[in-house]
Amino acid sequence: MTTTIPASAFAAFAVALAKLNKRASRLGCAPLEIKSHEAHTVEIDGIKFPAITLEIAGMTPSFTGWTFAASVEALDSGKNIFHGVSASFPARFSTSGHSCEHCNQNRRRNSSFILSHEAGDFKQVGSTCINDFLGGNHLPVFTFLSNARETLGEFENFSNATIDSVSVIGALVASAATVREHGFVKKTGHDVYSGTVPTASKVESFLIDVRNPKRFIPNITEADEAKAEAVRAWLVNHEGTQSDYLQKLIDLSAATRVSSRNIGILASAITAYDREIDRKTIASVSPSSHVGTIGKRETFVLSFVGCKVLPDYGYGCSNLYTFKDEKGNVIKWKTGNSFDFAPIVKLVGSVKKHGEWNGVKETEITRCKVA
Repeated sequence: MTTTIPASAFAAFAVALAKLNKRASRLGCAPLEIKSHEAHTVEIDGIKFPAITLEIAGMTPSFTGWTFAASVEALDSGKNIFHGVSASFPARFSTSGHSCEHCNQNRRRNSSFILSHEAGDFKQVGSTCINDFLGGNHLPVFTFLSNARETLGEFENFSNATIDSVSVIGALVASAATVREHGFVKKTGHDVYSGTVPTASKVESFLIDVRNPKRFIPNITEADEAKAEAVRAWLVNHEGTQSDYLQKLIDLSAATRVSSRNIGILASAITAYDREIDRKTIASVSPSSHVGTIGKRETFVLSFVGCKVLPDYGYGCSNLYTFKDEKGNVIKWKTGNSFDFAPIVKLVGSVKKHGEWNGVKETEITRCKVA
């Protein structure tokens, strides 16, 4: 048996197959096994859905040369419909009602089966005659085969197919276009009454909610495609110790596809890349160098730049003051005290360390006094 199902239905298909195999085991039938599978896409109404074509073995047991071809349901219109079809058969069975070619009677029955023989013959046999015709208690097996094929065949319906993953580069392209057109809007802490939509939600809508004609659709340009490639290359080739966030972006970008649950975080890679470019640009033009000797107390005449209040980690809040000297060198002082500095200030303090922040060299001083 060969069947093509939406990729999003594969997990449910595997569960259904396991349940059918429990029934097969009780009937003494061979288990149903996936012998091969091939991933591809199926286009429906202009939309391409990920699909999987599966080859299922164990579906056609043979009894004295006869195998199950289909079960028959006779309609009052005189036509027949077929269930669990496993092989093509002559058109004469489409109007055969519930006739049985074993007992040669056409009467009301719960069901009948079409059997195919290895020699090429076909027969329609009533459910009450199947055991006598084949010589054994095979009705439960034929009923199971009909139900099994019907159950597995239901997964072939693409009307409810969803997209549960997209290509990584496709997600990056859509994200680049969205950020370029609308800027980046964070999802965490987003104000639902602000009138804005998080970037992640827009990208997810475009890539996943493909059946919605009113979904957000970005205007993708060649520049967006080029930027997506650059972002992916930056992530894949990233070196050094990474934060958990950046490591997740690196892992996602190294794959070929990204799941719907991770599209949002991958979308943020665009702004992460932009920040990195900005950092390198600032670092390349910054005149800042390290000043002073570590451990030595020195006097500094500085321009006040600003103050950042640091979080309270149990010891009270701290203030991080930033200054620059006349040569543009960055000097920082972290203290628990608060000051209202003039534009130009004279400090006496000890050089604590020489460091770097976002590519800019900076000198940290401590135990300062305002001179």
